Amino acid sequence: MATAKGRDIIVAFRKQASGSWGKAVTLNTALLGIKTLGPVPGMMAKPEELLDEAAGQSFPEFLDGGNLEVRPNPNMELRYDGQLWAFVAMVIGSDSTAIGTSASMGTMTDHKMDVQKENQYLFGTLCEFDGLSVKEIPSFKPTGFSLTGESGKFWTLVVRGIGDNCLTSGAANSAGSLGSVTYVSKTLRVPFGASRFRMNNDNGGALANSDKLTVTKISIEFNRDEAPDFSANGPTAGAEFQTQEPIENNFPECTLSVSFPYYISTTLSGDLGVGATGQPQYKKADLTITGPAATGYGGSYTITMSFPKLRIIDLVEDGDGANKIVREITCKALYRSAAPTGMTGIQNMVRLIVRNLTSAPYNT
Repeated sequence: MATAKGRDIIVAFRKQASGSWGKAVTLNTALLGIKTLGPVPGMMAKPEELLDEAAGQSFPEFLDGGNLEVRPNPNMELRYDGQLWAFVAMVIGSDSTAIGTSASMGTMTDHKMDVQKENQYLFGTLCEFDGLSVKEIPSFKPTGFSLTGESGKFWTLVVRGIGDNCLTSGAANSAGSLGSVTYVSKTLRVPFGASRFRMNNDNGGALANSDKLTVTKISIEFNRDEAPDFSANGPTAGAEFQTQEPIENNFPECTLSVSFPYYISTTLSGDLGVGATGQPQYKKADLTITGPAATGYGGSYTITMSFPKLRIIDLVEDGDGANKIVREITCKALYRSAAPTGMTGIQNMVRLIVRNLTSAPYNT
């Protein structure tokens, strides 16, 4: 927990089940905090610099603040369970829950997240407490995330988003309330070595063990094209520009990058162009990360991501001297008009299923 010296920090987040943009909700002992890798970058309000350039001045004399940028980027190690999945569910736009396994001690829950057209009305309050002061973003809307795994390391999650403001005193949250927030878990980190990645042609058979690829790094980027709209807010003194809730401006975008330590049987370079029929070759892929067994619950913590339609858009061959050549492909995730073989009901860009002990949907 946080100390008076500010060595440790608490980061907490809670979705606003109801309410209006710009109004904070209280983060109390009922909330489970998020373990992050240090302070949250961008956890402050940065006003646009408006320099007074009137004629007759030899040097700049007046500087006013204009549009207010609030763009924090929480950075954390991925865990099989915890409030961090609320960020992901809110960006994707859905989380339907179902019983995954049932045993003597209780049930595990499958959180199924399918990409929605929009993620409107999904925002919450984000706070950081360093033992001395509270930083509170009353309304924070996640707009994107990055999942990255690399050999010998743990998977990490970086969240991108837009806030309305950052208050250093806190309108709804105090040092007392945040000081008693409980972390959801300091265990259950996700090692890259527990990952299995498979890929084949999207019009081929269901993914099988023979489609498993040896990979050393995987990066998944998901972004929604959203930007803050700054509107007039007079006659409120000192708040002439107000950040409105971001809304969709274009298509959501998802890219998948995979690194291989040596040549593989699939000729991926040929898939950059078009095939014999003059049509591009699309792929399908899935990523499964199997965690430890949940004792007494009849199952294991699991993370699964399915990509029904991928188009290879870039291939890099990194050969330095006599070293082996490492390939990295980058794919664009797309919508498929009909689910491919082995991916029943999966059509839109990516489906994420997280199996853990949290029973409530993350986006409520």
